[in-house]
Amino acid sequence: MSIRQVVLAVCGSTFPQVKATCGDFPDWFRAKLPELDIELLIWNAHALDPEPDLTDVIGCLVTGSPAMVTDRAEW
Repeated sequence: MSIRQVVLAVCGSTFPQVKATCGDFPDWFRAKLPELDIELLIWNAHALDPEPDLTDVIGCLVTGSPAMVTDRAEW
């Protein structure tokens, strides 16, 4: 069986005080997903990174963000 891949679209970082004690969004997903036997492909959408190859991807998870739609961020 081939490895199942899921994209994690990261839409920003959590608040600094939360990150210092609990890690950032990708850390939270990595902590819970090993039991599902998938490979997590991190895509920093907020950093305008190029999209990952979606050939073998079975799904996409989208993180939260402290950004507001009214911020009109470039991404």
